[in-house]
Amino acid sequence: MPRIRARLRQFGRRLLLLLVPIGVVALAIWGVGYLTGRPELSTELLYLSIVSLSFMGTTVIFAPAATGGGLELPFTEQTFQLHLGTWEIALWLIFLNAAAAFFYAYNLDLLERIPVVGPYLQRVRHNASKTLDEHRWIRHLAGLGVVLFVVSPLPGSGQLGGCFIGRVIGLTRRTTFLVVTLAGTAVAVAYALFGQYIK
Repeated sequence: MPRIRARLRQFGRRLLLLLVPIGVVALAIWGVGYLTGRPELSTELLYLSIVSLSFMGTTVIFAPAATGGGLELPFTEQTFQLHLGTWEIALWLIFLNAAAAFFYAYNLDLLERIPVVGPYLQRVRHNASKTLDEHRWIRHLAGLGVVLFVVSPLPGSGQLGGCFIGRVIGLTRRTTFLVVTLAGTAVAVAYALFGQYIK
């Protein structure tokens, strides 16, 4: 019986780690439209979130400057009108990126349960963690390395890539979440400053 309770607690915790970030983002999207009395803002945030998480990343901050308020989306037949400004989109992206960083940092271990890929990822993470234990000074640079990776304009250098690198080099989930969120915030602010300038 204690073993069943422990498994149920573990399952409940895992379910919370999976669903809470998604629920918080969904609630925020709905809440913005409801509290402002402008439901079109909820639709706008939903589209921007889908575009950002699927292929454009933080560059959606440039949408008001680059499109003049109209955005052509591949999954809609009409031009999508933007009502949010550069800094409003940047603030939303900071929130969205933090939720994504939390989701990835606390759930990437599920990849290690996949056959073939899982054992390989476990070995890589174990070796990286062993190296960090042997050379403690590297651990301080590890967090900085994840920040620099996320800030860089390399392919796959967003929240998912940053959390994966943080896990592989042996950072804790909380540290990975914090450094990836910090880096994502820095990128969003830099993009917003540039987007405001080119506008």
